Amino acid sequence: MTVDDFINDQENKNTKAKTDRNIILLKTFLQMKNEFRNVEELPSANLDEFLSEFILTVRANEGKDYEPTSLRGMRNSFCKFFFLGKSR
Repeated sequence: MTVDDFINDQENKNTKAKTDRNIILLKTFLQMKNEFRNVEELPSANLDEFLSEFILTVRANEGKDYEPTSLRGMRNSFCKFFFLGKSR
């Protein structure tokens, strides 16, 4: 077993699922903005703009605003995905 395998095995399955859902939500948002590049390949300036707009405009089911804690959770998912090398 490699170190990466060990770390992946230790990751909370619910956290991984939430991160995956948030990344899918972001990818859907980007496609609505006619941005079809892989999110991992976006230049940081473009990524910052898209993430800012996403956080400001994202809505839960039936158009309701997300709770601030949910938005922070999304931000944390994105940090993990982009900056900690957890992209899949």
